[in-house]
Amino acid sequence: MKVIINFAVMNNTLYMTTHREKQEMTFFQASLNRLKKNVNSKSNLQHTHTGLSFLLLLLSFLYFGSVYPFHLHYQEQLQLFLLTPEYFWQTLSHPGGLPDYFSRFVTQFFCRPLFGAFLIALLLVALQRHLLVLTRCYKEGVAFEPLTFIPPIFFWCLMGNDNYLLGGLVSALFVLPFAWLYAQIQCKKSRFIYAAIATPLLYWMVGAPFVLFPIFALTLEYFCYRTKIGSMIVPIIVSIFLVILPPLLTKQFLLQDTLHRLWWGGDFWRFPYSFPIQLPVFWALCLIPILFRWFPTIAARSRKGWLFFSALAIVVLLCGAFFVRRSIDIPKEEVMAYDYYARTRQWKEVIKLADYRMPTSPLSIACLNLALCKEDRMGEMFHYHQSGPEGLFPTFVRDFTVPFISGEIYFQLGFINTAQRYAFEAMEALPDYQMSVRSIVRLAETNIINGEDVVALKYLHMLQHTLFYRKWATRVIVKMKEGTALDDNVEWKDLSHRRSQNDFIFQPNEMDKMMGLMLMQQWGDKELFNYLLAYSLLKRDLPHFLECYRLGDYHGVRFNPIPQCYQDALYYIWMNTKHDPTEDIPYSINANVISDYSTFRSIMSSYRNPQPMLQTQFSSSYWYYLYFRK
Repeated sequence: MKVIINFAVMNNTLYMTTHREKQEMTFFQASLNRLKKNVNSKSNLQHTHTGLSFLLLLLSFLYFGSVYPFHLHYQEQLQLFLLTPEYFWQTLSHPGGLPDYFSRFVTQFFCRPLFGAFLIALLLVALQRHLLVLTRCYKEGVAFEPLTFIPPIFFWCLMGNDNYLLGGLVSALFVLPFAWLYAQIQCKKSRFIYAAIATPLLYWMVGAPFVLFPIFALTLEYFCYRTKIGSMIVPIIVSIFLVILPPLLTKQFLLQDTLHRLWWGGDFWRFPYSFPIQLPVFWALCLIPILFRWFPTIAARSRKGWLFFSALAIVVLLCGAFFVRRSIDIPKEEVMAYDYYARTRQWKEVIKLADYRMPTSPLSIACLNLALCKEDRMGEMFHYHQSGPEGLFPTFVRDFTVPFISGEIYFQLGFINTAQRYAFEAMEALPDYQMSVRSIVRLAETNIINGEDVVALKYLHMLQHTLFYRKWATRVIVKMKEGTALDDNVEWKDLSHRRSQNDFIFQPNEMDKMMGLMLMQQWGDKELFNYLLAYSLLKRDLPHFLECYRLGDYHGVRFNPIPQCYQDALYYIWMNTKHDPTEDIPYSINANVISDYSTFRSIMSSYRNPQPMLQTQFSSSYWYYLYFRK
């Protein structure tokens, strides 16, 4: 009996031990599974953040590379980045010079739009990743982290305006690492010394955005290091002085400039003495990591956190897409596209662009008419919208856009000195006092064509210190030394023969006289003769058109066949001029033109408001322009 009892007790003890071990094993397994799940969730969270950052990189690259490439070309031509020590120190000799230099360095790559778009995308992603790292200094594992995409998307929208410069973005990127480094310093005394040195240093480095650093430092001190308010009074007062004093000392001892301008610092906006409110708003948005301290803790590892994280990411993405779409300036992008194709001699691309969407601005129309002339298709000019003589020679405006386009037209027509003057005007009109690489190239070309080799060499030596124009400048200098610069360039050689050999006072308001003077010196200049005839048609000066047309044989210009718009004008003049009915028209007029004009006059006399019907049938004729275009 005792043996039986002992066996039962031993068996029960063994059962209890095994059961306890099973329970412990189950608990351990559950804990291990939870830990593994948390690690996997955290890993998934990291992958999700990386995926969203990659999406920002991809979308911004596609946007600037395919939707806005001509804005990048436009930005690149408005500066001259020189790889010289003098240029480096000159740029750094004012507050905010470091982001200025870096942003100009990046901007020079905009002449290759895909590469430039990739660099912009990298900067936007770098800003978002910096904000994400700084956010985790305030609170770890929250589901609000998609909000770190708001500042880069906001600056993306700002870049829809070509007057916002990359310096505004780069300056913020310089401040955030300083704030992160402050959070890594454990010794309180060392943090204060670091902040006292970094604040005035950042002022000189980045300008106005340096204010972000003391704000980050004070909030990190309060929230992360639990410093009491009473102990923070002195750091707050010191921070205020460190924000106020650097601009005052700079004004007093180093630079002669307005205090407002010195406090603002770098060139973040093309007009340096006006300060758009959007830039301070962008810098304020970079303080978004501080807000995370007040957000409720929703762990992104939980199901609720994942749902909230996903919903917030979708909202930020949709809102960003909406505002980016609103920031696109398509009309301006089209003008820049016309200008780019015209200055790179891609005449067929200009016409193709007009066939895709009818140009309406005088600058676009001027580039189109130049392309039609270069392609010997001037007779088709009324197939497109025309805006009067400005569609040939845009009215001069003392800015940094119109003289570039007007100068290109004058250059192609042989008005070399006028093109040279317009290149000077465009560069001098730049509000941020930059030199224009496009102007420097044109000044080198015009001086070579005019035989002013010494002056041309001055500009070519400047271009030798650039990254993308160095090879071209060096090649031209070698050809100049060999005396074959003009012979090796067909365009320059042609323009050297077509340019005026005599001095005359240029009057842009009397372009018909200017072209007449040029034609008297150049026999057989068909492009200039086409422009003279088109100018008379656009002014609706038909007597002068007929007079000029009859001088074609004298100037060695003959049309075979006569372009359509000239046939329209010649037949209209013939039909509205008194002459012997038995006399034949002395011009080779197509039978279709005669038939169409008969129909045109019939509709004009039969309807009280004939414009809608005439627009449908004759909008591409000169007659419709003569009566109905304003």
